[in-house]
Amino acid sequence: MLDVIEAWHTAVNAGDAPAAGALCTDDVQVGGPRGAGRGRGLLVGWVGHAAVRLQPLRWFCGDDGAVVEQDARWVDGGTGD
Repeated sequence: MLDVIEAWHTAVNAGDAPAAGALCTDDVQVGGPRGAGRGRGLLVGWVGHAAVRLQPLRWFCGDDGAVVEQDARWVDGGTGD
């Protein structure tokens, strides 16, 4: 399971929305300061425009899935900061 999580972070950090979406279930939940929603299409759209960089900090894995604590930083498209 951790290899999928690592591949997902790599895809998101590269802005590769199709690859990130392919690593998720159809009912993936996306949440953040502007709200939450479900679905692979929502995730793919978000990765495609968010310009976010995610650094995993801790993993909590069980039989039913995983939760990852992460540091999120958004990148300014004009400056790269």
